[in-house]
Formats: sequence, structure tokens, C-alpha cells
Amino acid sequence: MRNDRKYVIFSHKEDYYKMGFSEVLNLPNVDYVGEPLNGGDYNKVVRSLNRIHFSQKINSVVELPFKSIWNKKIYSDSGSYVDYCFIVFMNWLHPQYKPLFKYLHNAFKGSKLILYFEDVVASRKHISMDIAEKYFDEIVTFDKNDSEKYDFHYYPAFMSRNIISENNSIKESDVFFIGNAKKRYNAILEFYNFFAANGIKADFIVSKLQDGEQRVEGINYVSQEITYSEYLQHLQKSNCILEIIQGGSDSPTSRTIEALLYGKKLVSTNVKLKEMDFFDDEQMLSVQSAKEIPIDFIREHKSFEVSKVERYTPTGFLSYIDTLV
Repeated sequence: MRNDRKYVIFSHKEDYYKMGFSEVLNLPNVDYVGEPLNGGDYNKVVRSLNRIHFSQKINSVVELPFKSIWNKKIYSDSGSYVDYCFIVFMNWLHPQYKPLFKYLHNAFKGSKLILYFEDVVASRKHISMDIAEKYFDEIVTFDKNDSEKYDFHYYPAFMSRNIISENNSIKESDVFFIGNAKKRYNAILEFYNFFAANGIKADFIVSKLQDGEQRVEGINYVSQEITYSEYLQHLQKSNCILEIIQGGSDSPTSRTIEALLYGKKLVSTNVKLKEMDFFDDEQMLSVQSAKEIPIDFIREHKSFEVSKVERYTPTGFLSYIDTLV
């Protein structure tokens, strides 16, 4: 990272994303924008007007004019830096933000705009690749397959290690899984039933169950996703993380990095796990079905040395961006 450059991250409002950057957010040359108006001191009327003005649903029918009036409210800075690097997550890649992208390019000297795909392209139906090509200097993805398919730069998932507060209401478990049912609910049930049949204490949290899909006793079904802070409290109480890959990604994911950062075992359906530079067969297991799991791997509780690999941290990511622009 450069001390003379200002890094501005346009990401999500959810704490998962902000906590992912926590190790750099106290630096004077890093700003984080989680949403338009970004928690500023604005009343409900102003916030409502902003939401209407930038509504994706409305703007998909008719593009509302004069959005540039919000530019300085979304981001402004009086600091003196050699240049500015704006890192924009894919959730901002919509036509209603074109005036913002123009403003960032024109208002800040030496500015560079980097588009970052934090999810696979196929997961989003309404993103505009025309905007990506017109307004962004470089495009980076966490997914190796997408990097090859779309000719993007590739950089693996990264995370910060956060302090986890104790939650005594959460019971200890042998294995922990959390995720949306999506198109993998059958796989989720396969793993849960396998653990239950073998006397393994499994902490499973599943959201977005589809109509008609059967609920299984012992699984915690939630109507909305828990916060990342709560997620980490469950992780802290478990021996092993279960990761069930969706969408065919074979790159390191946040679950993989969390196993390193918090010294946990990992069972993953990622077919490329064994090829990753940090793979340790005492700590990590790659499987394609539940029956491939040696029960003792889950039952044996073992602490591993916390491993902070620079490449998989926000500092490593921002340093990589410096090599591009």
C-alpha cells in the first residue's frame, strides 16, 4: 500500500463486508462507503428521496435526471493525496450511478476506478458490463473461472481477522455450516443427515428455503441472514467449518480464509482446495460427498495456529491494486 494514495472502497452496508476490511479502516488514507449517504447526518425525508432517486426498479423504467446533486453527499474529501483509487464493488454497477462515476473521475486528481467482482458474474442478472467498460480503468474478480471467461484480473478472496465477543447462548459444535438453500439444499441435507447419523454435533443455519422444500429437525432455519458478528460467534464455538460451494467456483473463498484466520478445520466441496498454497491435510479436507468424510476428522477437536497469509488480507489486496494502476 502507498501512503500518498487515498483508497476509497464502495462496498455494501452489511457488516460482513465492512469487517472484511477492518484491518485497514483505521488508516487515514482508507475510506469506506457502504451505501449512498453512508450514515451521514441526514433526516428521513432526505434519505427517502435518495432511495427513490436511485431506485433500481424506477430507473429501469425511466432514468431519473439530476442524480449529480447527490455526488458530494455520497463522497467528498478535503485531504491532499497524490492520487485517489476508488474500488467499487459490483452492487454499484447500475446505470443510476453513472453520474457518480463521472464525478469521481473528474473531481479527484489522478483518480483511478477499479471494479471488483466479489461474486461470480452469473449471480447477478442486472449488472451492466457496458458501464464497466466505459467508466472503469481495471476490473478484478475473486473467481478464477470468471477471470478467464471475461478476461478480468484475478485476485483471491481476502478477509480481516476480527475480535469475536463471547456468546454463551451458542452451544459448542463439531461442525458449523451457514448459507442460503438456493440450488444446493439437497447437498445441505446430505451433509446434515450424515453428521446426525454419526452422532456429530452439527450447527446448521439455513436461509431462503423455497416453498415446498422440507424442513429437517435440528437445522436452524432463519428468515433473514444473521450478522457477520453473530456468524463469527457460531464459528468460535465450533471445531470445523463446512463449505458447500455453489456456482462452480474453484477459487479460495471467505470460508477458506476464515479457517486460516481463526485456526479452524475446514471441510469443503471446492475441488481445487488441495492445490492452494496454504493447504494442510491435517486442517483441511476436500470432498464431493458427505460419505467421503472420515468421522474422526470432525470428532477430533484440535486448535491450529492462526495463519495470516498476506495475500489473503485487505493489505495484500490493496497492494495488488497498486500494481495495476
